[in-house]
Amino acid sequence: MYKYCKQCKLDLKYSFFYKNKGHSDGIDTIRKSCSKTQHKNSYQNNIEIEKPKRKERNKMNRYKNPNYIKNHHLKDRYGITLEQKNDILTRQNYKCAICKIDISSRACVNHDHTTGVIRELLCDQCNTAIGAFKEKVDNLANAIKYLDKWKQ
Repeated sequence: MYKYCKQCKLDLKYSFFYKNKGHSDGIDTIRKSCSKTQHKNSYQNNIEIEKPKRKERNKMNRYKNPNYIKNHHLKDRYGITLEQKNDILTRQNYKCAICKIDISSRACVNHDHTTGVIRELLCDQCNTAIGAFKEKVDNLANAIKYLDKWKQ
């Protein structure tokens, strides 16, 4: 079946159009690529109006579902869910695996940057320190020797 696109004036197959229940045949009157271009141009032409609207929508979405972004970030970056992170946190008794301070409010997922394997959860300072030593045991050992040398 074919449909006429009001934007580019071409007869195209239905697969080129979005579904739209508002039309009698259930198919939009503008093809997908024309629709995308039209929405992009509309946004650019009204950017001063649209930016605050988008910002408010994002704010409301974060308010309605605060864990969505956290879960998406964890899944995308480390391949785990927020639930899995919370399980690890519980197993660690809400303590940093290195310095043992409370990390119940903020816990960093420490992972091997080469393999991607998740190690444990750390406080921000310990996680940053490991990164600063480039995850090399020799660098950490040298730092310990240095501190021992200057111990009072």
